[in-house]
Formats: sequence, structure tokens, C-alpha cells
Amino acid sequence: MPAGNSVKPAGGTVRIRRERAGAGALESDWTLVRIEPESGNVVCERGDRRIVCRRSEFEALNFPGSDDVWMIISDHDDDDLAQAKDAWSKLDLRGASASLIKFARKLDPEFSGVQTAFDLAEKIRAIESVCKRSMDLLRLEIKKARLEHERFAARTALENDRRDDLLARVRELEDKYAARAYRYGTRLPEWRRLLSAIESMDAKSKNE
Repeated sequence: MPAGNSVKPAGGTVRIRRERAGAGALESDWTLVRIEPESGNVVCERGDRRIVCRRSEFEALNFPGSDDVWMIISDHDDDDLAQAKDAWSKLDLRGASASLIKFARKLDPEFSGVQTAFDLAEKIRAIESVCKRSMDLLRLEIKKARLEHERFAARTALENDRRDDLLARVRELEDKYAARAYRYGTRLPEWRRLLSAIESMDAKSKNE
């Protein structure tokens, strides 16, 4: 059955909130069955069990981008992420977003002062720009250092030491490049995913 204006299609995996020991517990392995046309309530199932959720609650847990939020919160063992998950389970999207920002501050020294998603976006753009320039310069330096090493004719013990120093310089530059490339190719995409998750949660909270 179609899911109307739901942010998730019928049959899709969704998150729900169940009351346990006086607190809301998030569960992510349920399936959306349908949205009741009369009440607007959402019916979800897991195995042979079904649960009915308020539409507003369902959408607070399954808004566009919420899958990324869930993956970030679930894939790390961190106090701030635990607080974000707890706030989300209470449908406190602003509180959850604030905890995600606190988590972001710990990921890199450049993020230490971020207060909002906008701040984080600015920092990420700045880091990306610096990484690109640094990698371009390092490529040139590595090429130059390799040529110098290859062209250096060592005939004496002293010259051999000098040639070894030139090779060590090549290796040092290559290590620096590898570190920049890891930051650019691995860490930046991770940070962008976190930023996107925060922005999605902020957007949903503003529409409440």
C-alpha cells in the first residue's frame, strides 16, 4: 500500500520509538506497512509484531537524511553520540543536533570552536582548500626531490650519505603527501556526511 506523503516508502526499513523502563528506545529494524488515511497514524511491523506510531513521531525519526544520522550514532562508541541518540529517542532534535556538534569538535583541532552546522561547513571548506593546495605543492616537491636523487652521482662515502639524505627527503615528502591524501580522501568525506546529518536534523527541527 502506498505511504502517501511519507518520507519512507511502504516496505522500507524505518526507525520507531518504543517505551522501555520509562524511556524511549529507538529501534531501526522495523518495516513501514502503511499510513492510516483516517488518523494519519503510521503502522510498522517486525516479524509477526505490529506497532502504531503517531505520524509526527514517525517523521521525527525518519526524515530525509535520518538514515545517515542513525549510522553515525550507531557506528561509534562516544559519549556525545550516546547523548545525541538519547535526545533523539526523546524526539528532541535540537538537543540531538547540539550533541552531534559537540562530537564534531573532537574530530579535528580545526573544529574545536564550531557552534553550528554553518561553522562546521566553513571549516570543512577551508580544510578542503588547504589540502588541495598542499597536495599540489607536495606533488611538485616530490617530483623535484626524486629527480635530484636520481641525478646525484655518488662516488665517495660522503656522497653516498648525501644521496641517502636525498632519498630520505623523498620519503618524507611522500609521507606528508599520503597524510594529506588520507585527510582529503577519507576524513573529509566522513566529515561531510556528519555535516549533512546535522543539517538534515536541523532542517527537520525547524519545520516542527
